[in-house]
Amino acid sequence: MYKILKENNIAFCISDGTEYPYAEEITADFTYIRFHGHESLYASDYSNTDLKSYAEKIKKWDKKGISAFCY
Repeated sequence: MYKILKENNIAFCISDGTEYPYAEEITADFTYIRFHGHESLYASDYSNTDLKSYAEKIKKWDKKGISAFCY
């Protein structure tokens, strides 16, 4: 699946939530991160530590020319 996404520059959705398996694959020149709730699906906040961790990843991707869209 990842190979097909890469060949077509389609972003794999990095989904962070208790109900979903976590996979962090960059398959395009942009990525999409979906924050579903770190501790409880759709009902939990992200700590500053959690957000800083993602911010560091996003900075690294940005240096490689990869944009991140986070919701």
